[in-house]
Amino acid sequence: MKYIELLNVAKKQELNVTKLFIANEVDIIIKKYVKDISDNIFEHLCSLVYEYYLMINYSSINEVTNIICSLYFNKEKIDEKIIREKLENMYL
Repeated sequence: MKYIELLNVAKKQELNVTKLFIANEVDIIIKKYVKDISDNIFEHLCSLVYEYYLMINYSSINEVTNIICSLYFNKEKIDEKIIREKLENMYL
């Protein structure tokens, strides 16, 4: 499918492409941790990534997704301060 065709499908369906990209990143990254995941957990992770990605303007979706999935599957606390620290440490 050509890019213009993809764009037209997204417009026609009124897709939020940021949310679509986040869902794709979460889908890829969670496979490092589990084979199957419930729809509720998938939605929860996507919502967290979306929230923190919008909140932290210097981050990429991939970076935020990696951090949140790591924290979630390692049963660690997820909050803005922790995510910001981990993002900053990525570049040291």
